[in-house]
Amino acid sequence: MVPVRSDRAEGAHPDGAPFEVRREPAAGAGVVGVKASTALEGVRAGALDVNGYVDAKVAEATSHLVHLSPTQLAAVQAVVRDQLLADPHLRDLIHHATGTPAPADEG
Repeated sequence: MVPVRSDRAEGAHPDGAPFEVRREPAAGAGVVGVKASTALEGVRAGALDVNGYVDAKVAEATSHLVHLSPTQLAAVQAVVRDQLLADPHLRDLIHHATGTPAPADEG
């Protein structure tokens, strides 16, 4: 195979324009921060216990699943909650965030 030579730098745009990467904030990125702090503030204010915090975080994580029926959504939320509570690293994060050990894994 014969290498092909080019005067252009590899990967350069054909019209000579410089390569640019534009970072746009993710849609709803600010909203997630508000929801996260609201659940955590609820724990700190005594309005939510650690179970309520976990439920709020599961609801937040599944809030985009609006196309599911209530029964399907409840099933997905149960799986997410079970997985969250079964993972020792995630349990440690809950404990660190709330100051209270995560509830026992019911699965």
